[in-house]
Amino acid sequence: MSNNASRKKIVFVLPRLYPGGAERVLITLMNNLSRDKYDIHFISITGEGTIKHWIDDEIPIHSLNRKNMLSGVVALYKKLKEIQPDTVVTTMILSNAALILLKPFFPGVRFVIRESSLPTAMINEYGYKGRLSWWIFKYLYPRADLVISPAKLIVEEFKTYVKIDVSNQKVLYNPVNERRLRGTISHFDCPAERAKIVQFVCVGRLGHEKGYDRLIESLVGFKMPDGYDWRLDIIGKGAETKRLGNLIRLHNLKDHVHLNGYRNTPWPDIAAADCLLLPSRWEGMPNVVLEALACGTKVIAHRDAGGVTEISDLAADGDVGVAQDMDAFISMMRKVKPVVPSLPLKSLLPSQFTLKSVMNKFEEMI
Repeated sequence: MSNNASRKKIVFVLPRLYPGGAERVLITLMNNLSRDKYDIHFISITGEGTIKHWIDDEIPIHSLNRKNMLSGVVALYKKLKEIQPDTVVTTMILSNAALILLKPFFPGVRFVIRESSLPTAMINEYGYKGRLSWWIFKYLYPRADLVISPAKLIVEEFKTYVKIDVSNQKVLYNPVNERRLRGTISHFDCPAERAKIVQFVCVGRLGHEKGYDRLIESLVGFKMPDGYDWRLDIIGKGAETKRLGNLIRLHNLKDHVHLNGYRNTPWPDIAAADCLLLPSRWEGMPNVVLEALACGTKVIAHRDAGGVTEISDLAADGDVGVAQDMDAFISMMRKVKPVVPSLPLKSLLPSQFTLKSVMNKFEEMI
């Protein structure tokens, strides 16, 4: 490995270490940078969370032990002065805002922020937080050296909806570490009746934006053709857990729809399914769709799910179905046939999302 003096020093910042799509992407980008080219550091504002093990052991972790991003700004300033980075990278809107506000105190340092959410969703769906988001987008994001987003749609909304100059913005697709995903899948336990059951799966936080309520309501009276039975497993936890459970009971779907809670490694469940469902009301670039394709599982998604249309355009025909409404969504579900899963898995992931492709582009950007 090259000595520190010949390597570019780069710092990655997250508010906390709890599992989420934005956290997974940032840590994946960090872990897979060349150690010969970069001296890498990681800063957590709160030090809290359960995903420290996601970070490679040789990367130093600096925990500031502050309550939140706002109370941690001064400590972050001091830590950055101590590390003296060449580049700082962060994601999530409040972290992005804090780093841009610190930028004038670090002349010559390159500040790179990542925005993974659709501006329209952030502004219109979150009340006063939405109004704050608009201000941050409008007046702070143009000051960043680089804003990276995982979908063209996000950049287009900054241009047409927020109406800001996007000359400092670039698209960087979310990377998928296929080897890591496949390493969690060693075998499939398939009962004899599996050949007659169409297995659907949803994976994600149980929040309003994920649209699981409208999926459950659309499944009332749902039947598969040709005598097939069906099952839907919903993997995740969140604020909507109780309400979704009540909807399942109200519509007598408890024999078909199952809330399975959060799982740290949901990929065996995804790989074992015939189809992943994404009924989201809004998304940026949905990681779960990319991970499903890497596991060889086809996808049905609602058109509201942001960058999913981009994925569909890049994927092979039939691998990602995009429904214009829930009636079309249910019609697509009826066309799925049961296939008993087996190894080795055949990846359906478009090459633009492979780890190597994305890392090459990321290193060019920073």
